[in-house]
Amino acid sequence: RGVARSEPVECLTGKEMDAYTQVDQTPDDEAEIQKLTASFEKFAQGCEKRSGEILPYVSTVDTARDMDVLRALLGDEKLQYVGASYGTFLGATYADLFPE
Repeated sequence: RGVARSEPVECLTGKEMDAYTQVDQTPDDEAEIQKLTASFEKFAQGCEKRSGEILPYVSTVDTARDMDVLRALLGDEKLQYVGASYGTFLGATYADLFPE
């Protein structure tokens, strides 16, 4: 959901994304904190503007549920899964939702 060949979540134009990635992510003073906060707000507003209709359906929980649907369609009793980085969080979410 929201990646690859599915409808992607789009939040910023290329130029806006370039500006977003240039904002200091480790602010040292109030001015930098305000600039970082403003960049987060602009990012969120862009997501709502460009992808608002799919945002309620694009979450880790939704992805974990999709994984269980695929597991069932394959006829597997248990999911066999190896995840790295975000995949570890996704795997933990799946295990929380489907402990059996």
